[in-house]
Amino acid sequence: VPLVTDKFAIRALAGYYRDPGFIDANYLVIEPGVSVPDDPADLTQKKDVNDERTWVSRVGVFGQLTENLDATLTHFYQDSKSGGRQLTHRASYGTGDYESANRYLEPNHRQNSLLTLEVNWDFQWATLTSATGYAD
Repeated sequence: VPLVTDKFAIRALAGYYRDPGFIDANYLVIEPGVSVPDDPADLTQKKDVNDERTWVSRVGVFGQLTENLDATLTHFYQDSKSGGRQLTHRASYGTGDYESANRYLEPNHRQNSLLTLEVNWDFQWATLTSATGYAD
């Protein structure tokens, strides 16, 4: 969604991605630290463990502060969650093509945030550019 005037502009976007999983974990222990990994009665199964859900957003603000000075401030944010690893054990354990031999789920949650500021100062004979960023 762009918003533009002669000396000011804002651009924003947001998105959501959902990737369904395709790796099945058929050898998960029911209770970690208690279940016996070699006893089928102590194992459980979960389908499509490597699913992923991601939210993203980006907001950029541009301003022509003076005739010779402009600045752009941008913020990017991403929040990703996955249910498990995308890993099979066909070669090492003889599982199926889309089957993991992992005993535990390994979900993952990552959040990324990036803030940047770019300032350009035109001196007629040269332009000074400052680019600063902060990531978390």
